[in-house]
Amino acid sequence: MNKYIKFLLAVLLIPITVVIALFTAQILSSDAHVVAQQGNMQQRVEQYKSSLQNQPSKGDLDKLKLRCSVAQDRLKTFNTKVVGIKQKRIDAYNSINKSLDTLIQALKAKSIATTTLEQNSKDLKAKTDVFATDMVSFSQAIEDASSLDCANDPLALMASIESARGNHVKLIQEVADIRNEINNVIKTTLKQVKDDLVTQQKASTATPATDNPANPTTGTVDNNSQPNSQSPDISTQPQGGVTPNATQ
Repeated sequence: MNKYIKFLLAVLLIPITVVIALFTAQILSSDAHVVAQQGNMQQRVEQYKSSLQNQPSKGDLDKLKLRCSVAQDRLKTFNTKVVGIKQKRIDAYNSINKSLDTLIQALKAKSIATTTLEQNSKDLKAKTDVFATDMVSFSQAIEDASSLDCANDPLALMASIESARGNHVKLIQEVADIRNEINNVIKTTLKQVKDDLVTQQKASTATPATDNPANPTTGTVDNNSQPNSQSPDISTQPQGGVTPNATQ
């Protein structure tokens, strides 16, 4: 009887043991993730501090301590907006880069020269990649500033904000450069591509000229067989061609 009781207890306790083990593993994993995040943030904060050009006075830091709570609440609200803007802007640039790649492949299939457009696309991709990197850094600095221990380390808050400001200045210039690349470089290339498509379409639809046929009986020219004296109507727009378009 004791053997059966021991067996039943073992069967009943095995699932409980497994659940406890899994629960413990999840807790340890979660704790390790939090510790890793805190360690990473501390490393970033030290980088922010080392990049500070002007060290604040003790009086400035004491004043900042009194405003930590209000400042960080505002930063949290601002960071929510930044995260949304960051994703929308990066997605928009990725969409433009993807559209250009698709267009280049379609033009190659029509034997249209794409060397210039490919270089333009490469330049734009490089600019948007730099923007994405700096945008992530900007958002991260704002997030760090809103969540670090300002009361015990006000310098960390000030350094994080200064890092975000530095990234913001770069982002403004990068957005202007990307806009210029699209509006003044890529759109000019696309206009030339469109002209090439029109030229190709004209060449493919033009009818070659033929001599007036002679009447086989009389040897005279049959006026009724003469082509219209007016030149053929050739459309200036490609029929079914690819009309490239780029949006910012």
